[in-house]
Formats: sequence, structure tokens, C-alpha cells
Amino acid sequence: ARVFFEVKGDCFRLFYASRRPVPRKTNNIGFWKFCVNTVTVISCIVTVAQIVVSTGYLEWWQDDCHKNYDGRLGPDFECFPYWGSRFIAAAIMEHLVFGSQFCIWALIPNYPHWVKQQIQAMKSSKLCTILVAKKRLLKSSKSNKKKKE
Repeated sequence: ARVFFEVKGDCFRLFYASRRPVPRKTNNIGFWKFCVNTVTVISCIVTVAQIVVSTGYLEWWQDDCHKNYDGRLGPDFECFPYWGSRFIAAAIMEHLVFGSQFCIWALIPNYPHWVKQQIQAMKSSKLCTILVAKKRLLKSSKSNKKKKE
């Protein structure tokens, strides 16, 4: 019986007590673009760190290291005994990833071409509407002055 009332109460809250937020008009996505870019940069750093520390990917670039491969997954710390060499490899890979990432960001526009055209059309139609309204006001004010004279 308790579960029945609990489910009924949850249904009431879901359908009547909680509502969707009212959408607000904005010009762009604002802070969310910063959040997505930050998550992208952090994910690149984490991926490079995982490749350098927890996989045997670096060992495959040296002939001496991967010849003695015994089927295990993971890095061979005897091949790269110093963390400095792993750090240098991580820095190089990270710079390559960031360079490609920023090139992609530079190549992809913020707004697609068709959206820019729609925005331009809206601005020009608003401008035309404003100009027509101003002409009507000027004509009406001139005709009112003539009627008064």
C-alpha cells in the first residue's frame, strides 16, 4: 500500500508540480560554447595522458621495444625508464592534437552560411519596416500641418 501511494505521489509531482522552464530568447549560445570548448581541451589532455602512461603505444615507435612484445597490454617501463621521455612525447602529441583542434575550429564557421543569410534578411526586413514607418510618420505629420494651415 505504501508503494502505491509513493508512486501516485511521484506521478502527481511529475505531472502537476514540475514544469518545463520558460525558454528565453538569446542571440547565441553564450557560456555553453565556453563550456564545450573547455571540455574538449580537457578531453584532449586526458586522452594524451592515457596514451602515454597506460598504453604501450610509445613502445611501438622504438624498434628495440616492440620486438620483445610478450602479448601483455600496457607500457613497458624498461624501454622508457625515465619519465622525462614520456613527458616529452606527451607534450609533442598534445601540441599536435591542439594544433589540429584549433585548425578545425578556425575552418568551421560560427554560423552556417544559410543562417547568416536568414539573419541578414531579417535585419534588412526590419530596417525596411522601420524606414517605411518613418516615411508614413513624416507624411502624416506633413499632411497634419497642411490641414491645420
